[in-house]
Amino acid sequence: MNIKSKLTVVSGVIALSMVAFGAQANEGTVNFKGAVIDAPCGITPETIDQTVDFGMITTVDLESGALIGKQDFKIELVNCDTTALVGKTVDVTFNGATVASAPTELGTVGGTGTAIVISSPDGSDVTFGTPTAAQVIGDGSNSLLFSAAVKKATGGTVAEGDFTAVSNFTLAYQ
Repeated sequence: MNIKSKLTVVSGVIALSMVAFGAQANEGTVNFKGAVIDAPCGITPETIDQTVDFGMITTVDLESGALIGKQDFKIELVNCDTTALVGKTVDVTFNGATVASAPTELGTVGGTGTAIVISSPDGSDVTFGTPTAAQVIGDGSNSLLFSAAVKKATGGTVAEGDFTAVSNFTLAYQ
């Protein structure tokens, strides 16, 4: 064996020993999930699970009783095929824990005495657990537009702090 061959063999042995003895491997898991549904439209991943951030709101503004920090949001429908829909419409039902005796106010968690109000495209307040007015949809892509704002909850006492709220929605096609 010549010197070059010996160096190649030695280099190979060193490299193998580094792999066998010096390298550590990390392991992990990738979870996949999804659901197959029979619906005339899909919903974009960006709007199926979204966050509306109201930022910082003053106690003075909330005590005024006004709706504060109005933020628009939408549900984007894609790949719609309305052939089988008689009315070619969809309504949305928002669900969540409401403020006692105030079905249009989504209660918040955090002890701030606040509530979230969602408005339909026509400006009317959404009643949680009740379908909105039907919106006409067509083939292809469609945007269902809504807005949300914060207010002092009915019977609430405004206090400083962070708040959160969760509302799930269900689409019903006609």
